[in-house]
Amino acid sequence: HIAHLERLKEKSLPVATLRNGGIGFLIGSVVLVLQWNKARKNKQSWEKFKTEWFRYLMKYPLFLTAFTLMYKFLMLIGRQLVGSRGLHSRTGQRLFGRKLSITISAFCCGFFAQRLSPVFSWNWALYALLRSLLGIARLIIPADFQPYPADLYFLVHGCLPWLITYNISTVPASYVHFFKSCLNVNCAPYSVSYEHNHGQLPNCVTTVHIVNGQACLPSFVHDGIKRYKVCLSFYLKFYVLTSLLGGRLKFVKRVLLQPLQSVLKILGQSVRSSLFLFMGFHFPSRIHCLYRYILLAYHRWWKRDAFAVIACNQMWMFLVASAVVGTLCLRLEPSITKRSDIALFSSWRLLEQYIRKCAKLESYDRDTEHHILGNPNLAALLFALSIALTVYVHLSDKQKLKALERSIMTVFLA
Repeated sequence: HIAHLERLKEKSLPVATLRNGGIGFLIGSVVLVLQWNKARKNKQSWEKFKTEWFRYLMKYPLFLTAFTLMYKFLMLIGRQLVGSRGLHSRTGQRLFGRKLSITISAFCCGFFAQRLSPVFSWNWALYALLRSLLGIARLIIPADFQPYPADLYFLVHGCLPWLITYNISTVPASYVHFFKSCLNVNCAPYSVSYEHNHGQLPNCVTTVHIVNGQACLPSFVHDGIKRYKVCLSFYLKFYVLTSLLGGRLKFVKRVLLQPLQSVLKILGQSVRSSLFLFMGFHFPSRIHCLYRYILLAYHRWWKRDAFAVIACNQMWMFLVASAVVGTLCLRLEPSITKRSDIALFSSWRLLEQYIRKCAKLESYDRDTEHHILGNPNLAALLFALSIALTVYVHLSDKQKLKALERSIMTVFLA
């Protein structure tokens, strides 16, 4: 009876293929518009866009169509071999053998679809794998002992400055651009002031102050106001765009019927998120100003030694301060789900940068040119593992998955 109900909910192979292909075409159209808007500002990018626009448009429908055809076909073969009675136990749960066969089918479909029409780069496939591993952890570990990503954020945010400031030359160019556009940060002095082994205390005026020559306290206030405005502007655009893309008709209807409440809701979300981003970066970055003042006061005023050489490697203090401030700032986000997403996203970025560092890639080095990271089989393998683990958790207990994965399973694999 349960198997019959599931069969009624599932879409047929032609219907599912056409539906997913149509969704892929819409995604490709949006990507094509974004690529066009980006390419028209640069002559070299425009020439590349004119030769590859068709690929931007068609790779997403091709990927989803190929995956759906293979997945549905393997599911039909499995039902023919096992039969409807062999799908479930008496309690209504799928039998382990059947779950394993569907998981292996999902792995094969994900691998070949990604190789046929590459949609995910290795780093985004790694992010998908981390999200699926979280679902596996929730499924296997008892509820009382399950890890909560936000509780591990202390370690994650504490390690981020080690890569962002002390290894800035390995940070991807897109991440450097994010710092410049969203936090008004000039990353150039970091490579000179932090990437060293002599332990000399860096000059905060030339490293962390936006306006050179300004005293620490006025710079802290002036730069903070300027930086927060940039963060707030970024998140206002972000939440308006995600609201339009996530629920276009509902969002427009809510704005028309309740304009004030809609504006206040987006403004509140933007203020909280920008406070988290602003405080999580601005406060730890200015720990050098305070530390330098304490050392100068100790050597110059307390010990009365005007010629003492002040040399100290303050990296551990910087990391601890960043961990404490980042954990406190995370509490500004009232949604527990968003806290978990922020911690998971930061963990992914930290792991991605560490892999790039081990691969000896610098900011403007392309991953595609590396002999391992640029191998298309790596991205296909990571994505195949992520989709296989996600399907297995969904078949076992879909409530263990995060909302995004549950939606993907419902929309694309139904």
